[in-house]
Amino acid sequence: MAQSSLVIFRQGDQISLNTLAYASLRVVVVMANLSATFFENAISGPIYKNAKSWVKKEIGLTDWQIQHLPTRILNIPSYANWTDEGWRLHVHGNVYKQPHLTDEKLNTLANKFLIRASTTLQKGHRKHFYRLTPEEAAQARNLIAEIMVVPTDGAEVYMHIEGHENITLPWKTSSTGDFDAWLPLSKHEPRSLVDGYLTDKLQTLDISAHVYGSDAGVDGNATSYLVPPHGFTLISDVDDILRVAEIWNPKQMLLNTFARPYTPWLNMPDLYREWARTVPNVHFHYLTVTPEPDTRWYIHGTSKHPGTRNSASINAAWTQHIDAPPSYPPGSFDTRPMDFTTLASTTHARLAMLERYFQTFPQRKIILIGDTSNKDVMRDYPGLALKYAEQVQCIWIRNTAVTDATDNLVWTTRPYALLPPSKYMFFNHPLDLTDLLLPDGSLTCVNSSVHQLPLSPSSSSSSFSHPSSPSSPLPSSSSPNTPSSPSSRHRSAALPGLDAAASAARGAWWALKCVFAAHRPSAKCPFDRRPGTAFADGSAEASEGGVR
Repeated sequence: MAQSSLVIFRQGDQISLNTLAYASLRVVVVMANLSATFFENAISGPIYKNAKSWVKKEIGLTDWQIQHLPTRILNIPSYANWTDEGWRLHVHGNVYKQPHLTDEKLNTLANKFLIRASTTLQKGHRKHFYRLTPEEAAQARNLIAEIMVVPTDGAEVYMHIEGHENITLPWKTSSTGDFDAWLPLSKHEPRSLVDGYLTDKLQTLDISAHVYGSDAGVDGNATSYLVPPHGFTLISDVDDILRVAEIWNPKQMLLNTFARPYTPWLNMPDLYREWARTVPNVHFHYLTVTPEPDTRWYIHGTSKHPGTRNSASINAAWTQHIDAPPSYPPGSFDTRPMDFTTLASTTHARLAMLERYFQTFPQRKIILIGDTSNKDVMRDYPGLALKYAEQVQCIWIRNTAVTDATDNLVWTTRPYALLPPSKYMFFNHPLDLTDLLLPDGSLTCVNSSVHQLPLSPSSSSSSFSHPSSPSSPLPSSSSPNTPSSPSSRHRSAALPGLDAAASAARGAWWALKCVFAAHRPSAKCPFDRRPGTAFADGSAEASEGGVR
């Protein structure tokens, strides 16, 4: 797997192994899931478990210096469920210390995370390298400052809950600074909360996390959502669903993550806000496998548009334009914990978080939204639909290959062959989801006007089985396939397990094409064919607003 990643990430450049490993392990693999799920989980866990020594070595900190650094807390917006004993609140986050680094050091570290781009590169220094603008370089420095932190183990955390006395967590933070607990809320609170069995409306609580013996807490504020037993929940992936990430193009993915503002994908925010406005009491739950210390930008960018960083201070959190509306409706988040305590959380982090939600709310109707570039989504969503057939109402998967010619990933549709055709849909554009979920609660999973992918035939060797699940594939469109249609441009892998190898082979072939492209950017280099790109010969790639 590591060798395949090497071929794709190089894209025709001579990149040092240390730089490639540094970038791929800390960001590309961890934040993108670029067809390397096992590699991501098996390798990133030990790295984060040794984050303290890694940061000490990289920055040159002593234990005494670390001890005197300011403590910060990431408190992640979460949810509560109703039980026989009352509301039960889930809290999770991370406690860490953040060293102050000079701009020069931050530039050096940021350059290790970038591919064919630099914060300080002089023009013409290397062929096809991109030099970040001053605004992009400032943003990259701020994100690097948030990554280069020292986890605080053994911290005693307490939560101050609106209208409630302080509650101390039952255990201290882990060796990676994580805290994760369920807290019972008394039925007789100073602030009146409606019992879950008496309402179908979401309620909110403002909570703040603090560490005993520390002034930490300035960053530890979050909103928790008290979710009633019944109603609709939309569980949404973030990368390339809510925001433009381009995780199939490592160079652009790193730039989109480190240097560019949080950019919503087309008019997806309008669709989500329309659901929030018209569908009664819908709960939005956002899920990403980005490790916790790297997710502050995700959380703020999703709820506050445009989510730009405050470049004045690395210790400042975020700033937003006051008159800018939220990108997406407020909701709870699940992010990848740094503490890999169980086999499931190590090898299938997303699935473990999804299972927890399904088991916490067994009566809610759930819609799953993801995209084809995410291998574990393509695998886990159908499995959940079989296991929790009464809960999963629909699966909506964005086919990223239709709107972006740089997508080299190959994936298998085999798991979907075991689901009823009316249970899921591959879509191309946010407009494809319009009018599928209506204010009266009626739901249609499939837009008949959207061309659907032919499915790989199911077999007894499939990872999923259900005795009552039909295996007939979706009927293919009657229109002939053109060279740009998704079924011909992106065939699914013929056999399970070959999708990563096929993606690596395609990436290697594309990289070879780019090497021989005379002038860049060029339409002959698939990695250059980003929507709206102006090529060196005067032509241009079509914008993403239209489907190929």
